[in-house]
Amino acid sequence: MSIDNNNTSNYLTPEQYDELFEVIQEYTLIVLASITDNSTSVRDVIIRNFIARGLTCLRSILHIWKLGDFDNCWSIFRIMLDRLFHLQSLWDKNEFEVFEKWSFIQQYKARQDARSDPELRKKVHSSRISFTPDEKKRYNQLIKENIKWVRPKAEIVAKSQDLSFLYKYGYDYASTLVHPMATDGASDFEQLSKGIIAIPRESLGVLQNAVLAQLLLIQIGLNASDLQWRTIMYDFIDECLSALKGYNQKYRFTFAKIATMSPGVQWCEPRKLKPNRA
Repeated sequence: MSIDNNNTSNYLTPEQYDELFEVIQEYTLIVLASITDNSTSVRDVIIRNFIARGLTCLRSILHIWKLGDFDNCWSIFRIMLDRLFHLQSLWDKNEFEVFEKWSFIQQYKARQDARSDPELRKKVHSSRISFTPDEKKRYNQLIKENIKWVRPKAEIVAKSQDLSFLYKYGYDYASTLVHPMATDGASDFEQLSKGIIAIPRESLGVLQNAVLAQLLLIQIGLNASDLQWRTIMYDFIDECLSALKGYNQKYRFTFAKIATMSPGVQWCEPRKLKPNRA
């Protein structure tokens, strides 16, 4: 499936995107609960949280799209792609553990910088920049390990997975709306000055792409997880992707089966073989 911001013929209606989102949201909550119930590994906690962030971003995009705030929709969409490319890279290189350690160090240092600023200490509650004894101990241990990790380049990750279209027409395009350009705010000015929210059909492109990104994020997460998932969980994703190509409601029937079987069914179990790609 490719992103084409100029071809509007394959877009769904706003109502169909709403229907699709509602079902994807319920499905995602089942995935998140299943991960929480069955695994506490660093890998799965990161996967769970990335998927949760993606759902929150998708929800935000659908909300502000209805307000005509299309540029910020693309900005949030770029956040989704950033997580998608990061997750793919972490799986490819088996770097979940080192990423978690590196993240802890970076966040510790940020709070440490805040604590060392006398002006900031007067304005921020001490609990937000203080450290527990366990955090101090872990930081000192990790510093001795000389943890090294470098953020993946989105373009390289996309190319390695034959997803260059997601980078070029998604990430790269959205970047022109994240970073200031000479035309920045022109559409906002038009809406604010006229008091009219115009919703052209081509604006549906960001909804199409955001739903696609969330589905791919979940798919990568299930594949990279320490858990083995039931086939029906993948069937649902495939049918949602099919609905994006040409609207059909097969995904609704598949989810109805999932919802009917829940909560008594275990949707995943620990893998016998770890899903390392590196």
